[in-house]
Amino acid sequence: FGPGDNYHLQNSHVLPAMIRKMYLAHLWEQDRMEEIRQNFIFHEGQELSDDELIKVLADIGITDNGGTIELALWGTGTPRREFLFVNDLADALLFLMQNYDGVEHVNVGMGKDSTIAEISGMIKQIVGFEGPILWNTDKPDGTPQKLLDVSKLYGLGWKPQHSFSESLGITFEHYKENTRKKA
Repeated sequence: FGPGDNYHLQNSHVLPAMIRKMYLAHLWEQDRMEEIRQNFIFHEGQELSDDELIKVLADIGITDNGGTIELALWGTGTPRREFLFVNDLADALLFLMQNYDGVEHVNVGMGKDSTIAEISGMIKQIVGFEGPILWNTDKPDGTPQKLLDVSKLYGLGWKPQHSFSESLGITFEHYKENTRKKA
């Protein structure tokens, strides 16, 4: 994940979708409907009414419950996931080209995982969303844990340069800047 990622709400992976949803919820908390509207222009000249916009937000799990903006995410929040910042992936690949000539595969990753609930909490803090995150347990969790064994790579002397939270912050800032340019 990282700058240049796909933030499409239907076909991106979990982190960009969560960043975008959380930011949209934050904008609604601040009554910044015009910025939200710019986020959903599908055809030039098309503009959604407030009612249409609120329906689109509800369809992606963002609702107004008596003045409190709530965000619903899939599952229980308990699955554990490992993510690697794209800049660290590029660095690891360069490192391997220069320092590894073996034939066995080498896993590239952080070597640490977090629950989806922990990750959503980090994104919430970075984005500034203040409302509650609700877990839609009618939706699937997916695999309980996805974590790579990176001991071979770390044994060669490589470690990621960015913490997970720092990577999320860089990615969010890039998303905001990209959204402004588009609007």
